[in-house]
Amino acid sequence: MRTLILTITICLSIINAHADNDKLYERLDSVIAHSADYDVIKEKRLKDIKLGAKFVTAATDKLHIYEQLANEYSPYVYDSAMVYVQRGIRLAEKTGNSEYYNRFQITKAKLLIIRGFYVEAKENLDKIEIPQSDPKQSYMYYSAKGELYYNLNAYCQSMEFCQDYNEQFKEYISKALYYCPRNSALYYYMKGINLFYSGKSINEISASLNKAMQMFGPESHMYAMAAYVLSKAYGNNKLWELQERYLLLAAISDVMSANNESRALQDVALSLYKSKKDLDKAQKYINQTLKDANVYNSRLRKVELYANLHAILSAYNEKIQKEGIWKNVTIICILMLLVVIAAAVVYVNRKKNLLKLSEKELKALTEELSATNKQHLRDNKALQDSNDELTSSNKVLQDSNDELKGSNKALQDSNDELKGSNKALQDSNDELKGSNKA
Repeated sequence: MRTLILTITICLSIINAHADNDKLYERLDSVIAHSADYDVIKEKRLKDIKLGAKFVTAATDKLHIYEQLANEYSPYVYDSAMVYVQRGIRLAEKTGNSEYYNRFQITKAKLLIIRGFYVEAKENLDKIEIPQSDPKQSYMYYSAKGELYYNLNAYCQSMEFCQDYNEQFKEYISKALYYCPRNSALYYYMKGINLFYSGKSINEISASLNKAMQMFGPESHMYAMAAYVLSKAYGNNKLWELQERYLLLAAISDVMSANNESRALQDVALSLYKSKKDLDKAQKYINQTLKDANVYNSRLRKVELYANLHAILSAYNEKIQKEGIWKNVTIICILMLLVVIAAAVVYVNRKKNLLKLSEKELKALTEELSATNKQHLRDNKALQDSNDELTSSNKVLQDSNDELKGSNKALQDSNDELKGSNKALQDSNDELKGSNKA
């Protein structure tokens, strides 16, 4: 049932991984941009520990502080870590404290392994006599032995001794796990490593290492180491999105914990280089890892990084050259476009000037027509006034004619009356003439 749940969880993680990875790249760029802030936090913590050492007089307390400083400096600055290891060895030897003497010798061996001094590291470890009754010393010793043979195996690169180194590495990791405090974050981390190199299922490895990561927290160097191993496990199972996710988580944690000895960011850069996804980021990340290696002062890391840097920069320069060709083509196209735009501007300006000239002529003509219209309006008004006067005169003449007609009628009536009177007179005259004759 537990296996089924883990399988379902992994499937769901794969679905969401791609989108999450884009956000993780943004997060990685952000923490790199603020890496100086994390260094300040680290330096303050170291300063506080050193300040505490000034007020300590007991040898055991001083040894404890030297161990703290050696562990803090171990993934940060190699030379400083070695300084406090040597101080611890001298003080432990002087005071006869065999426990701290052994612990500092183991830490010294681990630093030599990181630096690439495998022969010196092995000689140092072989001289140490660990009491089997001390689980902490036993864990540190077998863990250091495991680191030695892991690095020897990686250094041989499939040569004749690799198989032997690999077997010894797995043996010492199993022994280190045996002495780990049960249910501790370190226990789940070592268990995850043991499961991974023993070829166990991805579900078991993921469950153990995720548990360790939850307990360590993202600002812990051990969180980064657990995430790095888990990314390798997912890669072996061809779960590429999840491999990328945990590699990015490891790189982010390395920056946040001010770890200058990290491999995760280098692997992110190599992954981007191999996939050709983003050579700009690959070049940026490999430069950052080289900067960290210079601060840490690890000769072996510098050799590895310069080899990878050459490959990435070669690809980056090739990309720049290709981009240069396209840039030249783009510049030519832009120049041609500028010529076309210039010709269009000249044409438009010419048309614009012609339009302005036409507008002026049209405006003058409009003003002339407007003046003519106004004059016509005035003439029409004058004509209207004349018509109104003529109409009035005609009315007066009509009235006069009507009066004349009335007068003529009256005269006609008078004439008719006169004619009647004349006729009557004529008749009277005729009668008078008849009377006279009679």
